[in-house]
Amino acid sequence: MASFLHILNGDSAVSQLAETGLGGVFLPWRDLLHEGPVPAGLSLEQTSLARASYLVETYQLDAAEVAASFCERDAQLRRYKDYDEVVLWSSRDLHDHCHLMQLLAFFADEQATNLTLVFSPTPFSRRTGLGELLAKRRKATPVQLHFGRRAWLAFCADDPGPLVEIAREQAPQLPFFQELCQRLFEEFPDVHSGLSRSQRQVLEIVATKSCNATESFTRMVALQDPAFMGDLSFWRLLDELATSDLPLLARRDGKPWQSLSQAEMARQHNLVLTDAGREVHLGHLNWLSQHRLDRWIGGVHLTH
Repeated sequence: MASFLHILNGDSAVSQLAETGLGGVFLPWRDLLHEGPVPAGLSLEQTSLARASYLVETYQLDAAEVAASFCERDAQLRRYKDYDEVVLWSSRDLHDHCHLMQLLAFFADEQATNLTLVFSPTPFSRRTGLGELLAKRRKATPVQLHFGRRAWLAFCADDPGPLVEIAREQAPQLPFFQELCQRLFEEFPDVHSGLSRSQRQVLEIVATKSCNATESFTRMVALQDPAFMGDLSFWRLLDELATSDLPLLARRDGKPWQSLSQAEMARQHNLVLTDAGREVHLGHLNWLSQHRLDRWIGGVHLTH
């Protein structure tokens, strides 16, 4: 019987796949590659060190646990030749395609020949019939591997130009690539407001209806197409908007802001726009005129 290594985004999708009874080993690719530094010219393990450092600092995670998780993940990937087939599962999700670029680049460098691909227009954690989907998998072609490697190098570049150029190419071999590149580009600051699409949507949510952070997240998920933002990323986004040089969000009760990583804060306190938040939301003020920008998207370090 053939042995399989299934690689896919996150633990929920892994659980969904494992419950189907499909054989093999399941490797969750845990990372938020669309945010934080992804510098060019690094090996798999060096990239993991950079990513672990960012995640620990940003989300106050346990450094030893994060380092061990990355180390175990990378070591299991390095053992891919122990399996008859490696299956990369990718949906129409920004997380998935960032992961897919990284993995295709790795396997292209390895000149792997035991790789197959599964694509889905919906997240795997939300769909049924995964067995039938697996049956439709296709062997990764040299063209796909080469394109994935080029895309990863462009994503890691310190200038968005290379990724813009490659996103203009027709890429039927990666069916959602152009659409997801466009969504990634929308996370760069708008020249008029200084906001990313996600930041702009948060202000719109809070301006439309008073709600707490948990309710805001639910409404944010409904606006995300394709979906990609988890709760940790959303709490970080709110913290940035509320604690910046020019705060755009505040608590309705007027008390000092506390990190929304605290569940009580997320549930109990409603959010409001500050005076500056209303001005930015109405298009009367550019946030970056008074806010210091310091953010990474792939290999691009955005500073102002």
